[in-house]
Amino acid sequence: MKIRKVGFVKRLILVGVAFIATPLWIVSFGDTKSTLDSISGPILGNAASSEGGAKGARPALTSPNIIFFLADDLGYGDLRCFNAETDITAPVLDGLARNGVRFTDHYATATLCSASRRALLTGRWQSRLGEWAEPYGGTPNNDGIPADREPTVAMFLKQAGYATGCFGKWNIGGIDGVSRPGAHGFDTYLCVDHNTDYFYHRKYSHQTHLFDDGIGLYGPGGKTANLGGKYLPDVFGDAAIEFIEENKDGPFFIYLPWCVPHTPMQGPDDCLDTRENPPGKIIEGQHNRETFVEMVEYMDAKTGQILEVLHKYGLDDNTLILFASDNGGQVLGNCAPLRGHKHTLFEGGVRVPLIAYWPDGIKRSRVVEQPTIMMDVTATILDAAGAIATRELDGKSLLPWFDGRGKPEDRLFGWRQRIIDYGNQRNYLRAEACRFGNLKYVKETQPQAGNPVDFPFTEYLFDLSSDLGEQNNLAETNPEQLELMRRKSAEWRTESVNVDTPVFVNPFPDQYGSPTPEKIKTINTQYQKERVAPVSLKLEHRYRFESNASDSVGKKNGKPTPDAAPSEVPRFMADIPPGAVAGAPARSMEVGMSKGTRSSGITLPGGTLPSDSGSASLWLKPHTLDKGDYIVKVRDLKLLCEGNGALKVGHHGYTGLGSATVLPGDWIHVVLTWDASESLISYYVNGTMVASKRVDQPVQSPPLLVGNHGFADAANQYDGLLYDLQFYSGVLDALEVAELHKNPGSVATP
Repeated sequence: MKIRKVGFVKRLILVGVAFIATPLWIVSFGDTKSTLDSISGPILGNAASSEGGAKGARPALTSPNIIFFLADDLGYGDLRCFNAETDITAPVLDGLARNGVRFTDHYATATLCSASRRALLTGRWQSRLGEWAEPYGGTPNNDGIPADREPTVAMFLKQAGYATGCFGKWNIGGIDGVSRPGAHGFDTYLCVDHNTDYFYHRKYSHQTHLFDDGIGLYGPGGKTANLGGKYLPDVFGDAAIEFIEENKDGPFFIYLPWCVPHTPMQGPDDCLDTRENPPGKIIEGQHNRETFVEMVEYMDAKTGQILEVLHKYGLDDNTLILFASDNGGQVLGNCAPLRGHKHTLFEGGVRVPLIAYWPDGIKRSRVVEQPTIMMDVTATILDAAGAIATRELDGKSLLPWFDGRGKPEDRLFGWRQRIIDYGNQRNYLRAEACRFGNLKYVKETQPQAGNPVDFPFTEYLFDLSSDLGEQNNLAETNPEQLELMRRKSAEWRTESVNVDTPVFVNPFPDQYGSPTPEKIKTINTQYQKERVAPVSLKLEHRYRFESNASDSVGKKNGKPTPDAAPSEVPRFMADIPPGAVAGAPARSMEVGMSKGTRSSGITLPGGTLPSDSGSASLWLKPHTLDKGDYIVKVRDLKLLCEGNGALKVGHHGYTGLGSATVLPGDWIHVVLTWDASESLISYYVNGTMVASKRVDQPVQSPPLLVGNHGFADAANQYDGLLYDLQFYSGVLDALEVAELHKNPGSVATP
């Protein structure tokens, strides 16, 4: 394998530190027992000793420290302890497996990260949260899992007296006080919501996406200050080490969800300054297996540094170490000997490594072939800690398997792979699968245009006891077993998928008609009510466009625009939306009449409204819908004409977030809301939300442009009528938006 010189030296230093500092019983590659026999001192009697080994001088504490390491997109066959043919050298993780318990049939609950983490942290199938929790994106507002409704593992551990820390990729919700780590019971955290570049920790902006317990998202100072250029495994690993040192008197729980080896592919020496990249652009290192290997080996060495800190303070014996991956390996990963990879429901997409190490609780090494699931890790953590969950969990504690008391059983596991695209209003169930005993059932659909219900599908049936690679499809030759597994799949679905009481439902049905229109209306109306920030609603400005231009064209904050062209003298029209209520404005205003001159729209500067949370409501009648014409812009979120009768919400240019189909010459109702408490901007068209986006910085009464884009050139200006432009303090909710659309010219009242 080609090694870049600088990367090799840096990695060698770090791995060398791990080798030197970490106890030999972790990193040894030879026969474990013979190696142990040659070691003297306090590390005798480790996990590889015979049952009831030599330790015993110090009784185990009733509350062990617990660290759960979670890799991101690591393949089942990437570690030597699961695949002797791998090209990755990971002595720390291999040593933990050799001296602990290695689970060969462990499963993630999903083929991708966020859905799997929802199950892990709640201890329940993510489908119990609702079908919205099955795909990657979740809720359109990034509310994620509300802690007051769905308690998670750290909340239970805090009640049991644990100090709790989270350092890594969070990915289950982005609202402070609602679904961020602090709301979910973590005392200390330093995280990113999603994958970023590894050195400047950015993705959609020129600012860091790191956030922590002290300052929230994107704030100055705090733990996220001065971290630009630092490799993410070092960011998170060093934070975990600091947490251990501050809480060494224990007990403590650390959840460390590494970003490694998820894309972008950046090894420890691939530091590229991305701060000036175009927004939304991540420059990768070398997108190849070599870089993947470097990233995993660095993660392994960083894990060794953390274990050395435990050893330094005498905490290693009574610390339960757990290691797994969130889903199957990405395309550069090694999932051998399994079929498939991430994003598939074959074994390579859902079967993942699981290692448990705990000298005081595991007296000899074991290999467990009993099928286990990610929520079992949650149940094990709580059981080891003596913590009590306040609700029934779906997982089973693995502690009996630590000491040989575990009894084999046939367990029913199910998976659903859903794809939902809020921007294009697509929702379909891509695949389903279940395992019962050694039988595995997979049903894959092939969505086709113009066929919204009866998608063709393929069924697979495998006997994993003789066909681990899922090469021999038994569906046609074993009809009785096929029917059994169809029933088992339906049984799991009935028990584990919540379609009746979720906090939110997907806003458009899938190919099977779920959710129903009634559920979409009732559940999402309540969801919208619950999530709106409690800011008093008040009409602050209203542009009626009836008699003069003092509040309309050519004006910025009440003053004439110096370079406004004479042709921009406004024209007021008697053309208004049909069905306008009594007392509604009687005229509209025409803008964009003279393309080729400066914009003739309206600009509301930032800070004009007294509240940091606000809303704008306006009616539009476009003469044309030329592609790229701006209608409304706030920050970098724009409502654009897309041509062919389409309006599109875009972020940073043409990154589509949502769309609606309209026609030139028709009146269109548009509502924009910005919620400072959540840094959230949302768009509604004709009473329906079409997009919602967390922006890069707190909103704080942003500048808002209507009918122009704020640039001196006249390209891409809106050409048409404006009617009844209203600005509110406070966030209009879905019901209020619907009433404004239903009754043109009306005013929302709290």
